[in-house]
Amino acid sequence: MYRTMLLALGLLTSTAGLTQSVGGPAIGYVKGSAKGDAIYLINPDGTGETRLYQGPRSGRFGGQIDRLSLRPGGGEVAFILNSTQLMVQRHNSSGQPSGDAFEIDVPGSCSLYDPDYRSDGDLYVSDGCFNVWVVDTDGPSAATALTGANIAALAAVGTSLLYVEAGTTVDTGDLKLRTAGGTTSTVASLNYTLPLYLDGVGNDGMLSGQSSFRTVDLTTGSLDAGCTTGGMVKLSPTGSQMVYEYRNMLLILNSDCSGSPFRLARGAKSVAWRSN
Repeated sequence: MYRTMLLALGLLTSTAGLTQSVGGPAIGYVKGSAKGDAIYLINPDGTGETRLYQGPRSGRFGGQIDRLSLRPGGGEVAFILNSTQLMVQRHNSSGQPSGDAFEIDVPGSCSLYDPDYRSDGDLYVSDGCFNVWVVDTDGPSAATALTGANIAALAAVGTSLLYVEAGTTVDTGDLKLRTAGGTTSTVASLNYTLPLYLDGVGNDGMLSGQSSFRTVDLTTGSLDAGCTTGGMVKLSPTGSQMVYEYRNMLLILNSDCSGSPFRLARGAKSVAWRSN
């Protein structure tokens, strides 16, 4: 359902009942800049916005941050810097940085993509050499979780791995769910466009691009068009709300599109909502 009227009327409405989490602001986003991308944390009600990390500047250009993920329980954000470095920045309960960001070595020299924390605090990350790694940021260490898969996007669902494996033709593939024990099932076959964003909470999945999204039932594989215009969708821990990008604005809305969207920020190029 297209909700342009609600978007126009509801950008500045409050989101009653959304509260700050003990582990710091629950939403993180990347604000892009040629001088160096920055990571901000913010509460779902728009309060507590804090700049957590500023990408380094070298010469004319600054560090480019790809996607990010917030650790369950708070206190830590993982992100990809300049396509090749898995970085971790820790923070206190108010979202202020605790120490400097540090790099975790992922074996090989491939590009890195889609970091996403599991419910146990470990981290999935894929690379350009058809591998998926499980990373212990406390170790720190990285171990192989999956090899030989051309991953278009991934997300953690609990400790399971939800991913899209690219097919033999352009922009086609299979959505798969792999348990931490290694059992893999195909949820649905897809057509998609890049960049592709993936998220999942419980039995609900989200597949989104830059300006549209689809929902997927992870049990039945049923696909449905999203209920509003927007992309880059990430779900709240309960799946009842979503944060998404629309016309250079970062918005929050109920997942069923009831109520009015609430604007969090402008200029976001990536976003994450911390899971439980």
